[in-house]
Formats: sequence, C-alpha cells, structure tokens
Amino acid sequence: MIKNEIEFILNDKLIKIKDIDTNVTVLNYLRINRKLTGTKEGCASGDCGACTAVTAELNNNKLKYKSINTCITFLYNLHGKQLITVENIGKDKLHPVQQAMIDNDGSQCGFCTPGFVMAMFGMYKNKIKPTNNNIDEYLAGNLCRCTGYKAIKNAARKMYSYGKNDKFSKNEKITIKLLKSINKNDVIINNNKKQFYIPSNLNNLIKETQKLSKFKLLSGGTDLALEVTKQNQDIDTLIYLGNNKDLNYISIKNNYLHIGAATPISDLIPKLKNIYPSFANMFYRYGSIQIRNVATIGGNLASASPIGDSSPALLALNCSLLIQGKKQREVHIKNFFKSYRKTSLKNKEFIKEIKIPILKNC
Repeated sequence: MIKNEIEFILNDKLIKIKDIDTNVTVLNYLRINRKLTGTKEGCASGDCGACTAVTAELNNNKLKYKSINTCITFLYNLHGKQLITVENIGKDKLHPVQQAMIDNDGSQCGFCTPGFVMAMFGMYKNKIKPTNNNIDEYLAGNLCRCTGYKAIKNAARKMYSYGKNDKFSKNEKITIKLLKSINKNDVIINNNKKQFYIPSNLNNLIKETQKLSKFKLLSGGTDLALEVTKQNQDIDTLIYLGNNKDLNYISIKNNYLHIGAATPISDLIPKLKNIYPSFANMFYRYGSIQIRNVATIGGNLASASPIGDSSPALLALNCSLLIQGKKQREVHIKNFFKSYRKTSLKNKEFIKEIKIPILKNC
C-alpha cells in the first residue's frame, strides 16, 4: 500500500508529515516550522558544518548514527530515521560533549558551537577513539573563525571522561521499537504541484521512472540540493533513492566489487580499504564526514561534473556501470561521459551499480 506521508522520529517524538513543500530542507523545517533554532545556517552548501545534526537508522537491529548537513538535506529524506538536534542532547542535563566543550573553553562567539557539538556527538555515539587523526576526520566538516580549534579538539579528546553512556543509550530499545513501527512501503507526496517519491525497491523505482515524464533522482543531494539553496530553483519531481535497499549494497563476486549506486561513501570506505587502500584514502579528501555519510558514487558519476572526484580513479580501475531502464545494460566508464554534464544515460535510465574489477598485484 502506498503512503502519502513520511514518518520519522524528531529527537524522541514520532512525527508524520505530508503537507510541507517537497523542496524544504531539514534546516529550514527545524528553524521555521519547529522553532528549533539551535541548528544554524552558515553557508547553505554543506561546507561549514554550522547546521550539523545527527541521524540514527536501523542497521542489523542496532542504531547507526551519522552526522549530516541539514542545510542540504531535504526534509522528506528523513523517512524511517531518527533526527537528533542540539536542543535534545542536553535537555535534562549537559551531555558529555557539551560539558567537555565548556570545561575546555571550546566556544567563543558561539555561532559554530552547536555544529561542533553535534559533530562530536556523532563521534561519541559511534564510540570513535579520540586520536588526533580521528578527531580531525570527524571535525573536518566544521569551521570556526574564533578558537583556532585547539580548545575544541581538547574537548573531543576528553569527552569520554564525562561518561561513556548517555540518555540515548538508555532509550535505545524504545527508539528501535519506534523505528520498526514505521511502515516501509512506498511513499508518494503531492504538494504545491510538486511530487516526492520514495520507492522501497528496484521494481517500484523502475515503474515510477517509466511513468513519469520528468524527474530528478536524489540520494545524498550534496550537489542537487544547491539548485534549491543557492540557485533558488524549484524541483518539481524528486525520486529519493536513499531508502532503496536494492541500490544500497556492497558485495564481492567473481573478482568484482559490486557497489549499489545509492550506497553512501562512508559505508564503502571500510570495504574499499581491504581492496584498494589508496582509493579508500582518496575519499577522506572527498568531503567532510557529513558529506560522505550521504554522498554516493552513483550520484558523483551521474552528475558528470568535470570536478567529480571519483571519476579519474574509476577510469584507472577500468570499472563499468550497470544502467537500468526498462531493461538493464552494462556500459564501460570510458563510454559513459559524453561532454560537460552529459552522459550516455538515456531518458528514464539510471545507474544501478558500479562494478569494479579486483585486480591482482595492484
């Protein structure tokens, strides 16, 4: 059964939404609709980290926490997830990351502080060891013009000394139960002459793409969202791929690494480290962890940007792409790009998979 609303947990409450414009970002929803103004806007392009919040998703019956840039995340992407904002982590008493920031003088003007706190919160919830390299990785997506970062990094080093469990650990079973209660059927939102589709599987995605005359595919939105936030455009029809498990996978078969086109780069890196460590290391320079948590190779290739970071490496690795329309076909990457922002994708086709040969003695 197709739903006409999304469901997600905002901090600790289950929310249902169907009547908000489909181009609204999470940041604007929080600040305007919910009056949760702790999350700040600094750049509206996913560069400064002032807007950082954290999502939690079910993964093998456990919660997987990811920091995101709310300024370039569309509201309807939150379907089936929990969104945690800075107001909630210390609602009753200061969270360990907040107390660490205070005790280590990690805030001056304060505008960037909520974003840093949430970036550290993401690190805390993933139980990341606070080494210099790990701190740099988790805070690289947050900019501060006052502190020089030393005090903030000191806070990150010491945050676990204030306690290794928080209220989210205590409430984990309740959150998992709530997330499991959310219906995972397809969602179609029709609002203000705009549509937002969330197909739950590949077959339904194919059906929708074949029916619609014009649409844009959305996964991480790290490039596409700028059309709204920077160019003030309206996108009439969006199809969200981030919840589609048939496009989110990593497997090894017959000496090939198979990557679903909607697989976040942060999920890919651990697997890639064991096969092509240099390629994996390149992704640490691809963008901040907030970007890597949602960005995909499929989106990076399909945008056909001349500054697409993954394209040169994938060309060197002799990869091919599985293209899906009514039928499926395989295209070598050297034949995929045609010109600036143009690819060999035909009307109503999309990238299903990136297929990388696993070479010996490389």
